[in-house]
Amino acid sequence: MTPDALVSRLDNLISLPDAYYRVETLIADPYATVNEISAALGGDPAMASRVLGVVNSAFYGFPSRIDSIPMAITILGSRSLRDLMLGMAVSRAFRGINTDLVDVERFWEHSIYCGLMARALGRESGRRETERLFLAGLFHDLGKLVIYQVAPREAEAVLQHYGAQDKPLQEVERQHLGCDHAQVGRELLQRWNLPTLLQEAAGCHHEPDTAREYPESVALVHVANVLAGRVEPGERVHAGDQRDQAIHPATSDHMPADEQTLERLRLTVDLETVELYELLFAEP
Repeated sequence: MTPDALVSRLDNLISLPDAYYRVETLIADPYATVNEISAALGGDPAMASRVLGVVNSAFYGFPSRIDSIPMAITILGSRSLRDLMLGMAVSRAFRGINTDLVDVERFWEHSIYCGLMARALGRESGRRETERLFLAGLFHDLGKLVIYQVAPREAEAVLQHYGAQDKPLQEVERQHLGCDHAQVGRELLQRWNLPTLLQEAAGCHHEPDTAREYPESVALVHVANVLAGRVEPGERVHAGDQRDQAIHPATSDHMPADEQTLERLRLTVDLETVELYELLFAEP
């Protein structure tokens, strides 16, 4: 199988919501007004409600409450709003996935944690506009969901072999599928025409030394993924398998400088993960 073939099977099952594309089009228009962008988002009340929930959460940490979408756009800026909506749109697109091969709740907890840790590491190193690092971490494993959704029998065989071998999951996937979840995730994000940084982070998060356009961002996502701990979809099949990933030598400079810093970041990200999961996935 090829990444293109697997993603093509998904085309009729999953797509991003119309509200995201309407807002994205308006944001790209230099003459669009805040009210026009707000009206486009207001056409999807559930997403508008979630946007306000996240804007008023610890994710942003604003000192006073933001009560309206126009106010949120004014304070966040249109680009940050677009990125926030993108995270919601993608998580919603996969919300209805139906498979016994993955604990979907734990999958998203891991992905949210990875995104928040990537953002925290970026802030710690003095980087600006770290919200996109959050998206890169949030989306890094989407290829797994594609595989489990469109090729469940092959995926089950992969997980059986993965549990019986001392090899990384992506290596077992390549042996049995002809490609791995990182390649599939990259293909999906490319098919959706999402930013190149997100595509490269998905495609290179296990092999960060292969990143060409955004090596530092990919390195941060790689480190965040390792720090997030192992929450692999195969746990339901092989609950006793607790192998850990190792930090790639090329990314060691992106690890926190000391244990106290790491524990401080872990505590913050732990709390943010719980709150953000509820905001993204709780029933409206």
